[in-house]
This record gives sequence, C-alpha cells and structure tokens, in this order.
Amino acid sequence: MPLKTIPDYRNLIAGGTALSAVLDTVSKSVDLKRDLNAVTFFDINQYASKSLDDFSKGKLHGIPFLAKDNINTTQFPTTGGTPALFGNVPKVNAPVMDKLLAEGAVLVGKVGMHELAFGITSNNYATGAVRNPHDLTRIPGGSSGGTGAAVAAGIVPFGLGSDTGGSVRVPAALCGVVGFRPSTGRYSSDGVIPISLSRDIVGPLARSVEDVALLDSILSQKPTSKVEPKDLKSIKFGIERSVLLSDLEPEVEVCMNKVMGSLKAAGVEIVEINLDEYWAFELAFAFPVLNYEIMRNLPAYLQKYAPSVDFEKLVKQIKSPDVKAVFDAQMSEKRTTEAEYRKALYEDLPKMQEIYAKVTENLDGVIFPTCPTRAPKIGQDDVISHNGKEVSTLWTIIRNVNMASNIGVPGISLPATVQGLPIGIEIDGKRNKDEQLLSVALAVEKLI
Repeated sequence: MPLKTIPDYRNLIAGGTALSAVLDTVSKSVDLKRDLNAVTFFDINQYASKSLDDFSKGKLHGIPFLAKDNINTTQFPTTGGTPALFGNVPKVNAPVMDKLLAEGAVLVGKVGMHELAFGITSNNYATGAVRNPHDLTRIPGGSSGGTGAAVAAGIVPFGLGSDTGGSVRVPAALCGVVGFRPSTGRYSSDGVIPISLSRDIVGPLARSVEDVALLDSILSQKPTSKVEPKDLKSIKFGIERSVLLSDLEPEVEVCMNKVMGSLKAAGVEIVEINLDEYWAFELAFAFPVLNYEIMRNLPAYLQKYAPSVDFEKLVKQIKSPDVKAVFDAQMSEKRTTEAEYRKALYEDLPKMQEIYAKVTENLDGVIFPTCPTRAPKIGQDDVISHNGKEVSTLWTIIRNVNMASNIGVPGISLPATVQGLPIGIEIDGKRNKDEQLLSVALAVEKLI
C-alpha cells in the first residue's frame, strides 16, 4: 500500500527505515507515474552520502516533498514553466522553503505548472500538459497541477503550490486531495515568481487536513497549539445559491446535496445567505488587479532573482497561447490603466471585504463545491461543454474559488467521496482566522 500522509512516513522513519530507503520509495513512485508529467526536476543522488541524522529533527524530519516550479530553490531550477527561465537556479531559497527545510523536510524535486502560473489547466505548451492521476486524458487543474497530481498519485505526502485565483484549491478539487489557501499575507510570498502581490499566496496540498494544519503552523510560524476539530454541533455554515450553488454539473450537485445531508444529520446548522451585493463588484475587480500588477511584479522579480533575463525577451518566448495573449494585451492599448487598477484595489476591494465580513459575521464559514464541474479534457483550454452550453473554461472553473482570492480570506478544498472523478467541497473562512477554519475543516473532513 503506497504511503500517503506525513504520519505514514513518520512511522516508517520511526521504525528504523533509512533515508536512502525512504527516498528510494519516492523514486520508484516517480518512475511509475512518469505518464502524469507532474515532476519536472527530480534528484535524490544529492542525498546519497547523507543520513537522517544530517537533517533537523523537527516536525518534518526526513519527510520528502515537492515544490511548484515558481518557488525559488537553490537545489533545483526555478523556471515558472516558461522557456526564458529554463536553467534558472536562484542563489537563495524562498522563505517558505527555508521554513520547511528547517523542520527537517527533504526536497526531492519540482513539479509542473501552468506557464507563469497564469491559468487553471496546467496544459503548458512549453513543458507539456500535466495529467490527472484519475484519468490521464483530463487536466489536474492549475496552475499548481503538478503538485495536485503528485500528491494525489502518492508520490509524496505533501507539496507546495501557489494560489492567486484558485490555483491551490482547483487542483486539490480536481485531483481529490486537500488544498489550503491561507489568508493573503499569512506566509511570505518573497522568492516566488509573481503574478499579483495583492493576491498571490503559497499554499500546501496534502492528503489530510491534519497534515495541512501542521504545514500551516510551520509556514506561518504562529505560536499556536495543535489545531483540534471543532464540535460539529457548534458549527454554522452559510450557503449561497445564486452563484456558488448554481449551474452545477449533475454529479457535483448530487455530491453537494449528499454532503449537506451528512452535515445536517451531524448537527451542523446551515443557513441561506445573500451575497448579491458582493457579486456586483467581482468581475470588475479580479483581472484588472492581476493584469496591472504582473507587468510590474514580474520585472521586479527578474531584476532581483534572475537579472540576466530580460522581461521583453521572456514575454516573446512564452509558448502557451492563453498566457501569451494576456501579456500581449497588457503591452498594447488594451492594457489595464492605472486608474482602473487603483479603483479596483482601493475602492472596490474594501467594499467587497466589508460585504463579506458583514454577511459571514455569525458563521463559521461559507460552504460550496470548489468547482462547478469535474476535470475537463486536456486541450479544452478556452471552452468546455457544461450542462449543454459552451462556456469559458477559465471562468467556469474559477467561478467559486475566486471570492477567497479576491478578498484575501482563507479557503480550504476537501475531497468528497464519490465514484469516478474527484469533487472538491470548499469552506471559506474569515480573514486572519485560519486556525478556526482548519478546526472546522478537521471536523467536516470525517463526514465527507
């Protein structure tokens, strides 16, 4: 039986298994799962002369993991999945990486992603499509598709992704693992190839909420005790029907109804909420901020961490058509103006945050399907067929996850028990109340 969780590996190590044997297990998994195209860089030979005694005996002593290829690592290249950065090896780790290594974790490689993290399919035209371990013809979700696929396939017990508009929670949902987007700013985003510093955040993917909570305690370095599950009978969730529960794929709707029934039977209180005032702002907010900031944040990253790479040269070498179109538009008269950006960030955002905070004041969270649909086929980059209609692939998949990304609240996607392709159930919490959300998720996880 393949190892899945951090405790599985911890028990293996406690039983006397040598580091070489632990890493050999990972190496065999990588070889067996090469058809996923999830792992882009892998090397355990660097640890050939090392033993477990060479690693910090912290909370992750000897535990192997993988990181998304936009997170700076000195042991492996950091390319963002884009040609101009192929071969780029940073001189310093991202702070999130150092926190894991300080606890004794063992970085074994990097994983594939949507080019420059600007998309949700992980169909990367420069490095090849990452594939869903449940169906190789389907996407794993993105942009952290490699992390989601690798964790779901049991290659490693956890990995790091990044989430700007849903890119941790989407692959978690479509691959059937747990994905956590913390409150914006909870972890350092330094040393991560950026899109939008107003929205970017690193997030862990793992096989259990317990593992995610452990990783959160390390990455946030908050002086808190171990998160315990909340009493189900004291939990109160809001459900929003006009958007979050509307136009669901039939299988997703059946799953959501089943989850709601289980929660109610366990004593969870579920109430209807109205977010119509919030939705009026969302479309005007999200992409103006992303498009404006990436044209400034990415050149600043290059200047600091990859000074030999010219920004315009990087843009010219982008291979994925959807990503290239974004940059071409922002380098033309169609670009987002500073006035549009400032309105979105300094006028619309505070209003959105205020509306959400007021509506959820007496709730433990808002619960809904992470994505309205299950994993589409690879190659359906622009349009998918959803409930008999041709709809935007991007907007359909990120429709529900976008709220937490916009207003900076924590969100966690939990895998639901279904036949066939996985479905994610998301709970969004309150800003900077991440431990409370994890406590709720620990309780809910057992039911779904």
